[in-house]
Amino acid sequence: EPHADPSRFRRLHVINGDANPGELATYVKVGAMLILLDAVTTGALPDPVELEDPVQAFRAFSHDPTLAAKVRSTDGRSWRAIDLQEYYLEHARRSAEHLGHRADDLVVLARWEAMLIAARSGPESLVGLADWATKLDLIDAFCVRHDLSPTHDRVRMVDLQYHDVRRDKGLHHRLVAAGRVPRITTDEEVERAMHTPPEDTRAWFRGECVRRFPASVVAAGWDSVVLDIGADEGLIRLPMPEPGLGTRALTGAAFERAEDVADLLDLLAVHPGFPGQLA
Repeated sequence: EPHADPSRFRRLHVINGDANPGELATYVKVGAMLILLDAVTTGALPDPVELEDPVQAFRAFSHDPTLAAKVRSTDGRSWRAIDLQEYYLEHARRSAEHLGHRADDLVVLARWEAMLIAARSGPESLVGLADWATKLDLIDAFCVRHDLSPTHDRVRMVDLQYHDVRRDKGLHHRLVAAGRVPRITTDEEVERAMHTPPEDTRAWFRGECVRRFPASVVAAGWDSVVLDIGADEGLIRLPMPEPGLGTRALTGAAFERAEDVADLLDLLAVHPGFPGQLA
């Protein structure tokens, strides 16, 4: 389900860690994945580790807060989670050097390496850096303070409440406010991102339609926008199968001149009877 032209695009849907509220953990997760994808496409990752049972390995690592669990690869070697991370970090670093260091890549690699160095000292060194270690520290302290077992219902609530996105309820937000968990963004940057889509993708067109003509936007999805252009024409679905089109550079002038969505479509030369790819 690429949410784009299926003859040209595929989507790699990486969802583990989606519940992470920690900014640093999310930054390293996404940044490391992007650098590794570069390594795959450039051939800098010629020998990925092939595990005997990847699903079981994922489960073994995720259930082991000691970081000591080992899994086997098809060549007979044993790997800890940290070993695998360091293997891929090294290849990611080589790929970044081959492509030419981008500023963001250098920051990601440095933070990734720092987290692995901390992990080698034990989970307690990852408190404030990795969400699982931060939450484990919080739960352990709660259990000791209230003399509860880790499976007690009150402890389970702490587990869930750590991820609550509400600032007055989420325990992660309280730790941030107390200075126990670092941030890498500011409130102003987050607020701006909520209302300012990237200008170099179709997200900009979608966002501008919603911002400028909210009453005329019936629906907006990844790959199309449904607009109400009036009683005579009714609804029109504008497909956007190309993620790299609909940018500010391509559509900004039309938005500045358009008085309504019908005018916008005319300026973009989109025929209501057969709306094609947004240029």
